[in-house]
Amino acid sequence: MGQQLLTRYGLVTREVAGAEGLPGGFSAIYDVFRTLEEGGRIRRGYFVTGVGAMQFAAPAAVDLLRALRTPPEAAEVAVLAATDPANPYGALVKWPDTPAGAGRGPTRSVGARVVFVDGHLTAWLGRGLKSFLVWLPEHEPDRSRHAEALARALPMTGTDRERRAASVLLGEINGGPALDSPIRPFLEAAGFVATPQGLQWRETTSAATPAMPRQRRPGRWQDMAPGTPLEDLPAMADEDIAPIRWPRRPR
Repeated sequence: MGQQLLTRYGLVTREVAGAEGLPGGFSAIYDVFRTLEEGGRIRRGYFVTGVGAMQFAAPAAVDLLRALRTPPEAAEVAVLAATDPANPYGALVKWPDTPAGAGRGPTRSVGARVVFVDGHLTAWLGRGLKSFLVWLPEHEPDRSRHAEALARALPMTGTDRERRAASVLLGEINGGPALDSPIRPFLEAAGFVATPQGLQWRETTSAATPAMPRQRRPGRWQDMAPGTPLEDLPAMADEDIAPIRWPRRPR
């Protein structure tokens, strides 16, 4: 069981044992992790803040965590269902403080989504976008970086970047009108437009390609001489195809 948890999470804490509902809790697997640590197969330390101090991790997971200290050149965005096991908030770690005046806080409910930018929770979207909570860094340039990435990710309906929603309407952001939100300029730069209901994004479809005029055929199949090369034969039209008439079965 301990090895399965390490493979699934990479880093195991008391909260992981509680989320998995292990009989006996974290103490039931502690001896296993201590034995693995003494054998040099896993590491123990304080790798992630905000969770229990007793943390065990696979060496590869520690290397990945260290690599996150330097953010990538382009913002990395992940849009997940709030109930996705890959979303640790609400299960392994607590949700960030709800913005003042936003009302109800985020939950791991069906239909809700979360947006991560460079591994940081940036937004929570309630089902049907009836509630939209945003958490941005306090200082620049991270604040603008996260806001721009979030605005571009909102039309996405999932982790597949090729799938987009046909329309996205934001009426409220952090409990206030979307038109008064500080991230409005970033949303408008991403294609959102102001409407009486709020900020709306619509999928733009290119004009239908006009049908190509039917080219005049150089001749009919019946008029071509025997032995004509295949590439010189004209395109077959519907009128060139004679209907098949099956002979009647003799009685």
